[in-house]
Amino acid sequence: MAKHISNMDQLQKALQPIMTGMIDELAKRACVFIDYNSMDDYVSATGYQVAIWANTGLHGGLSVNHKPRVWDSTMDETINNGSLLQLAVQYLHSQGISVKS
Repeated sequence: MAKHISNMDQLQKALQPIMTGMIDELAKRACVFIDYNSMDDYVSATGYQVAIWANTGLHGGLSVNHKPRVWDSTMDETINNGSLLQLAVQYLHSQGISVKS
């Protein structure tokens, strides 16, 4: 059944539960966390520094042939390539919200 929305307060009230559900659903697929506080086994480097090195393509502060960037690569694979947006649109469609691309 279509809802008639005539002001921003009504729009917010109608969208709030849907958007909360969408964020909860997407968070299950797009969460990245680096617990640098638990990386305390390094000599002369903090866990934070090791995480920075990992995102700049270094391994233990040393240059290596294969240079993954743990944070940037994840962003490319989820947000920058549009897949997260596609998941959001699919979720909104499942809730009966028409979204034009």
